[in-house]
Amino acid sequence: TGAIDEPEGQKLSYLFTQSFFADMQAHGLALESKYTKRLTPEMLKNSTIVISMVEQPYIPDFLAKDSRVIWWNVPNPSIVTPKMREAIYQQLEDMVKKLLEKEL
Repeated sequence: TGAIDEPEGQKLSYLFTQSFFADMQAHGLALESKYTKRLTPEMLKNSTIVISMVEQPYIPDFLAKDSRVIWWNVPNPSIVTPKMREAIYQQLEDMVKKLLEKEL
């Protein structure tokens, strides 16, 4: 969902470094040409579950109060080394695997 005053539709290549995209590409994630998109109440309404890593104070009321939202506490440091990025990626991968095992 991003910051309240953050515009939707920002190209990710303007928000992250080339080393970030190279690391994500190594994991099979081609993100460089993607754009941000704000989660809306309508999107939430049409979802079974939503994973959120939004931090305070950026959590909109409609998201905070919905029982379908699963909150993941994942580090979001302002400066990230390749080693830190790999650790965060691994944490997310493990969380996704656990969620899929639970849902299947």
